[in-house]
Amino acid sequence: MKKCVFPLLIAALFFNQAWLSAQNQPKKWSVEVNPLWIVYPGNLYSVKALYRLFEHEKSAGEIYLGLLHRPSEFREKEGDFSNSALLFGYRHYAWKGFNIEWYNAAGPGRLDNSVVDGKDYRSFDLEIGGLLGYTFEFNKRGKLPFYVDLQPVGLAYVYYRSNGHPVAGQDREKPIYFGAIQAGLRF
Repeated sequence: MKKCVFPLLIAALFFNQAWLSAQNQPKKWSVEVNPLWIVYPGNLYSVKALYRLFEHEKSAGEIYLGLLHRPSEFREKEGDFSNSALLFGYRHYAWKGFNIEWYNAAGPGRLDNSVVDGKDYRSFDLEIGGLLGYTFEFNKRGKLPFYVDLQPVGLAYVYYRSNGHPVAGQDREKPIYFGAIQAGLRF
């Protein structure tokens, strides 16, 4: 019995040290949602999973993969519009919480009952965009750190539509100016 106590004590100390070391490591994964888009412009849902590639004293970089979905809604200059997209991008923290983000969105778009010609359209769309923001961290050393990334400046452009639909009063695709609020949990 005495021969078993010492190895068990050593194993317990080792696993305890490994657990404490893991608690002090920076969290590499996070998941975030955009609560702003649910309310404004409304009916737009986004979720992302992020992985921190590197972290230095004042800078860091993250890649992400996510989903975007807009259920069908009536647009005055278009008709009944809906779309879904796979998001992938990169967020770079240049100084403390200040960040710049580049993203791509790819997925199907759908327009029913066009107000211009009454037709239905199905399309595969590709969009690029960028955002500027600042991340506020909360409970950083706790078990469940969370953050809010305020991104007031954003620009997006749909650069490809396999079957573009007409928009009343518009003869070409125009840039979209927008903002976002990302709420996330790190783990």
